[in-house]
Amino acid sequence: MKRLIIPLLCLALACAALIGCGKGSSNEPATPGTDTPGTTVTAAPSTDAPSTDSPDATPAATQLLGGYEKPASPAVPAEASAALTKALEGFTGANYEPVAYLGKQVVNGTNYALLCRETKVVQNPTETWAIVIVYQDLQGNAKIAEVRDSGVATNLPTESVTGGWSIPQDLAVSSDLQAKFAKAMESKLGVSYTPIAVVAQQVVSGMNYAFLCEGTTTTANPETNYYIAIVYVDAQGNPSVTDITAFPAA
Repeated sequence: MKRLIIPLLCLALACAALIGCGKGSSNEPATPGTDTPGTTVTAAPSTDAPSTDSPDATPAATQLLGGYEKPASPAVPAEASAALTKALEGFTGANYEPVAYLGKQVVNGTNYALLCRETKVVQNPTETWAIVIVYQDLQGNAKIAEVRDSGVATNLPTESVTGGWSIPQDLAVSSDLQAKFAKAMESKLGVSYTPIAVVAQQVVSGMNYAFLCEGTTTTANPETNYYIAIVYVDAQGNPSVTDITAFPAA
């Protein structure tokens, strides 16, 4: 009987030792991505380019997100002109010739806003002023994202004509024209207009000017839109508004 008890006691002690080792701490690191309680897994820094969908992705451009950066000059920059040319490749239905630059918007890529001469592909087309939004992605692909046709004829001849409308070499609004514009708009109530560019002019008995302008309603909840305003200045320098047309709202 004693011979049987002693081996059984030895076996029991060996099993207890094995169980105790199984409950001890392990020196092996936790596998990343597992749900090990109390374990914090830190991912390696990403080498991917940051997405511009996040306001923090491009700190220098954060202020531009959600709105357009207004240019110092209405002259169309090369990058915007190139984006429009790219967008028109294979585009059918109309042709757009850029005249003035309204600004750009940083999104996941770039939106360019341009005032263009729009000629639709129809029989006997009438060329009109249109605001065109060109979207260019981060890979350089471009497309026409939006067109707002004013319906206002440019009246620009295909060739230079004495007494006809023409696009001035400098689109900037001089201080003299700013003063004449402000004088002409004194009788226009309900909207405050600011000239952005002189997009066309015509020598008559005096001068006609076509202004691209921005107008903000003088109401409790002001709204801003773009307009084409035609201002006539007679030979004595007296200005008057002959037409104002708003572009369709976005």
